Amino acid sequence: MSGIEIAGLVFGVVPIVVEILKSYGTAKRTLATFSRHAEVAYDIQLRFEVAAANFSNECRHLLQAAIAHPSDVSEMMEDPTHRSWQEQRKEIEQRLRDLMQHDYELCESIATRQRDILRETRNSLSKLENSLGNAKQSQHEFARKLWNAFNTARKENEYLRQLDSLDRWNKSLGKLCKQRRKMQKRRNVPSACIIRKAVPRSYQQIRVASQQLGESIHDSWSCTNTSHSGHQAKLSLDAKSEYDNVQLDVVIACQPKPNAAFQKYVRADILRDPKGSRSAVD
Repeated sequence: MSGIEIAGLVFGVVPIVVEILKSYGTAKRTLATFSRHAEVAYDIQLRFEVAAANFSNECRHLLQAAIAHPSDVSEMMEDPTHRSWQEQRKEIEQRLRDLMQHDYELCESIATRQRDILRETRNSLSKLENSLGNAKQSQHEFARKLWNAFNTARKENEYLRQLDSLDRWNKSLGKLCKQRRKMQKRRNVPSACIIRKAVPRSYQQIRVASQQLGESIHDSWSCTNTSHSGHQAKLSLDAKSEYDNVQLDVVIACQPKPNAAFQKYVRADILRDPKGSRSAVD
């Protein structure tokens, strides 16, 4: 089925998701009621809650990238009757198609299979509710029917079988959507958007000339001024290249030696003459 229901109305992923959310809600509420009367229903109730959470979480990730106002996602997932499901339906469908691309119909098929399983679950629970609603049956009969409904062998328990199927399809849907989101993040800029421009010939000429100038200065520079401790050469960026001639502007600055701190050292030899007088000789 590819987006067309029996009534001839054009469907898509969005209405299927809404029905799945409603069906999970109905199953959880019904099983919660049964679990108050029979502990055997509790495990199945818990597994339905886990399956519903897995499906809901996956939908949240998809909707974050598929609706105009991501802030509405939480409300939409909590309430399948939220107005945004209807008001933004076309936009959501189109953005999901853009995100999933050729995997869209596969995603729709998985969701459709989950919906069908939940329809089967809903019918089974409805039949069980009707059989338990007989006012003439005793409490013992009521408990026995619940026990038989939820405590049969695993391969014969229709609810466990349906849960196993839902788990498998939830995993398949999650893996598919995860792959597509990862591919979307890694999508490279189209080559048509990359503008390639050849480097001007003058750029290479200036580069070669500046390199040769630097090597020449390094090899042949000589300075006899003893007050200079070093020199720096800076090449101006404003270079010109015309008719294979390159003009480079270079500024050379010297680094003078620091001023010497002159200190006067006095050596005093103290001589004592026979009279006891002292004299200092510098």
